[in-house]
Amino acid sequence: MVWDRVIPVGRPAVEGWGGLGYAIVAASVSAAPGWTVRPLARVGRDRARDVERFFAEVESDLGGTPIDTSGLVVVDEPNNAVELRYHDSAERVETLTGGVGPWTEHDVLAAVDGVDALLVNFISGFELTHDVLSAVRGAVSGPMYGDLHSLFLGIDADGRRFPRPLPNPGRWMACFDVVQMNEAEATLVEEALPAVARDEAPTSALSLAHSAGCAAAVVTLGGAGVRWSHGAGRGRLPGGRSDGARRVDGSVTIRALADGDPTGCGDVWGGACFARLVAGDPLDVAAEYATRVATINVGTNTAEGLTTRLVNEGER
Repeated sequence: MVWDRVIPVGRPAVEGWGGLGYAIVAASVSAAPGWTVRPLARVGRDRARDVERFFAEVESDLGGTPIDTSGLVVVDEPNNAVELRYHDSAERVETLTGGVGPWTEHDVLAAVDGVDALLVNFISGFELTHDVLSAVRGAVSGPMYGDLHSLFLGIDADGRRFPRPLPNPGRWMACFDVVQMNEAEATLVEEALPAVARDEAPTSALSLAHSAGCAAAVVTLGGAGVRWSHGAGRGRLPGGRSDGARRVDGSVTIRALADGDPTGCGDVWGGACFARLVAGDPLDVAAEYATRVATINVGTNTAEGLTTRLVNEGER
């Protein structure tokens, strides 16, 4: 869980829960009847009451999907916080502060015990080492979805985040059934691929994901929508469907996007898409739905009021 301070262009700054909060709200609103959502996060003691209040309000606003907070672990370090200072509707500078460290293998395996499906959303970028993530993959029998975003972010001595290539992205992808990246991250992956393609060598971030064993991969394109791919003969989508040896590519285009704060739209998209996949929706249907939900998020200003807004917009 990360506390955001968002500084838009020409508008006052706002503060509230961001990151994982967006994804959990979207998954909770989008979940099929009978599911319980269990947030798994390490939380600084200084924000422990805030996080309890947040999830109590989300559950109350939902009037349906239960929120099981037994997976929240309070630690003595100050909670992670991010200042997001926008230069325009897409470009921003992120500065990370706080002291919440990564999960230990023992603690995260206890937290995932009994889960039927797992969304891993990298927010700090160092909450799970690859070895610990591999142990989680071995312990979770159900589908796993990975939003790889912050794995592509380094941090300088002043806490400023900067884009960087992810060493050996295929081994991270191999831990998931579905992976999500944004366009800039997909470009970083593709720039590191071999310059001369062989017959079976991956030539794009999507094809690398399939080569790693993912059933599907998604690249979010900001205000332009998303592109996605599934099939290619390896793995199954969370609902149990497979297209055998046939790879299917598709996209969702956004016709018009309201002016506003885009913070959290990728997190919302992943939470909504995964919830609908495990509910049994085909990827194209889940992608259309998730795009609509993420578009509603524009201008919400942190995850604090998102549940009410999605419910009022008829997405539950």
